Amino acid sequence: MTVFERLDALEATVNGLNTDISNLTRHLTSVEETVEELLNAEEDTGWLDLPLASGIQAYSNAQTPKYRKIGKIVFIRGAVTNIQNRDTTIATLPAGFRPASISYPYVQNTSIRTGNFAMFSRMAVGTDGRIKLEAISDGAAFGNKWFPITCSFVIE
Repeated sequence: MTVFERLDALEATVNGLNTDISNLTRHLTSVEETVEELLNAEEDTGWLDLPLASGIQAYSNAQTPKYRKIGKIVFIRGAVTNIQNRDTTIATLPAGFRPASISYPYVQNTSIRTGNFAMFSRMAVGTDGRIKLEAISDGAAFGNKWFPITCSFVIE
């Protein structure tokens, strides 16, 4: 093989490599755009303070009620106190964080009463965004008890 034939072969190889690099760059750009779309589709609001209804208080600083949305999932965490009776609105979620078509009821453990008997509450997140205490277990008490409101649900 002559020097000129070797140079021609080398030039063809370099041209092929340049084409491969160009194709890989286009593919990488497409992958980056897809990842960006996925990240944007899974928007995360971060934890936001949940505005409590009048008279309702956070159980402690460590359990301050908060909410957040990641994609189509809403998360609520924290605990409250100073609930005086059943069917009490604890807080109201803003639009965009509410169940769209049906209320989301759930059962939550609460404080332990005398004799180590567990107390339970039925909570609900309504389509109007209200987080309500609907009922408590027999023998349970209101007032300065611990009422966690932790839950999650999917919105449409």
